[in-house]
Amino acid sequence: MTSVLITGANKGLGYETARRLGELGWRVFLGSRDEGRGRAAAQRLAADGVDVLMVPLDVTSQESVAGAVRLVREHTDQLDVLVNNAGTPGGGVNPADATAGDVHVVYDTNVYGPVRVTQAFLPPPT
Repeated sequence: MTSVLITGANKGLGYETARRLGELGWRVFLGSRDEGRGRAAAQRLAADGVDVLMVPLDVTSQESVAGAVRLVREHTDQLDVLVNNAGTPGGGVNPADATAGDVHVVYDTNVYGPVRVTQAFLPPPT
């Protein structure tokens, strides 16, 4: 069975990707920063017959990413596909008024997050 972890999968494109891959018989690890929303999304998918497990995952936290790795590895010895979908548009600050702090969360989520998650889920070197 093919397995996939999708970050930010509790809504939008991530949820739809989870739904469609689940319909194909894939095992879906549904990554969600908000555990309540993630559990609700996983329940909806499971009700439709998807093999799904909610994975608490905040891509901006190395500790959260490490916890996600542990949880996924408890349920499979191989993750076949990683979909880095989690993202944030930021606060919509006028560029003339933006500070480094204003854009930090955007970069931490949209740029460093995928690197953090990808590196954590790479197989160990052989």
